[in-house]
Amino acid sequence: MVRCDVVFLLVVVLERAHAGDAGPPAAGVAPDEDYSDAFLDSYQLIEKYGFRAERHLAVTRDGYELTLFRARGAGAGGSGGAGDAGAPPVLLLHGVSDSSDCWLLLGRRSLALRLAAAGRDVWLLNARGNRYSRGHARRPPPPPRDYWDFSFEEVGTEDLAAAVDLVLAAARRPRLHYVGFSQGTTAFLALCSLRPEYNERVARAVLLAPVAWMTGVDYPYAPLLAPHLPALVRALDALGVHELFPWNPAMNALHAGACRVGRASKALCDLEYLAFFGVRSPRAVARLAVVAAHVPAGASRGAFEHYLQVYAADRFRRRDRGRAGNLARYGRAAPPDYELGRVAAPVVLLGSADDWFSSAPALRRLQAALPRVDRALVFNQSLHFTHLEFVYGARVHLVNDVVLEELGAADV
Repeated sequence: MVRCDVVFLLVVVLERAHAGDAGPPAAGVAPDEDYSDAFLDSYQLIEKYGFRAERHLAVTRDGYELTLFRARGAGAGGSGGAGDAGAPPVLLLHGVSDSSDCWLLLGRRSLALRLAAAGRDVWLLNARGNRYSRGHARRPPPPPRDYWDFSFEEVGTEDLAAAVDLVLAAARRPRLHYVGFSQGTTAFLALCSLRPEYNERVARAVLLAPVAWMTGVDYPYAPLLAPHLPALVRALDALGVHELFPWNPAMNALHAGACRVGRASKALCDLEYLAFFGVRSPRAVARLAVVAAHVPAGASRGAFEHYLQVYAADRFRRRDRGRAGNLARYGRAAPPDYELGRVAAPVVLLGSADDWFSSAPALRRLQAALPRVDRALVFNQSLHFTHLEFVYGARVHLVNDVVLEELGAADV
């Protein structure tokens, strides 16, 4: 999930202008639900809602240090134990510019906490570069240009692989369940196609708002940016910009305050989410102010470049690093496609016809390319179910109910 800084600055200015006269929420508008969650991290959120939190560190083959949070309830077993009898652990991975917080910010309605309440052993991975996973084992650490030189592929082949290994070792299990959202789906596909041995370690994968091909996506800015991508890359290189949408708690706190119910600035927050995510209803994103306090959490420029390349080429292929870079990395002048026929793990696809970033045609194309899709469900256009609602929506139960049902079926 990303945010437009221009709109955000307007939001802050308007909030500052009206900070003293916000008063109580307007008549008929419910106040924010427990705004204190805006100031809690993933560990604190897990504990606040009555589950036992753990923090774990995974180190990738290329030295990135990743934080995973583990949420366990009364039914989640003892030390090193499992959850429900026969149930594998569940590993969740967030979208681009987000963090493990996304699975927790709706309180007890959140997917991670619903899974923990059902007795599951829940693990939340933070991809390299976000607020929780900024360390590196190399001393001194790599310079920024090298550190940030990654896309969703490395999040899959390195980060996700290291997390799977850690979770299975800690839980003493041969397989796990996986739930990915947005970039978390692309990373999974990259991992299982490029390192197919990991297919055997996944009992079932549920991919929410999956992004592979970008056929038919409605994001209005993609056709404006994609033709100019080489020039944009050169300009950002010249400016030394390698990270986009960094974690900035002070700015996020201002944004959150401006998005609170009853503030005059709330209208601009709603405009922001309409313009950049297609969210039509001000009530569609639950606890908007709390969400705004946690997002963005940091992301590599390379991930956005890679997605724009996929969009422009209409091919789900590896990152184009130019002729010389491609020859060095792939042994060919053009990047190869991901071989999705190698993704043998059982997969469930859940998308929406009104998602700007993961279209229904693209989901059907992905369904046809994967060897084993146990279920593919697309929310009808009339529901106006947008990308953010898969984790932050007021109707998130429509997603979470399917996830719990599918993971339960896979335990048999």
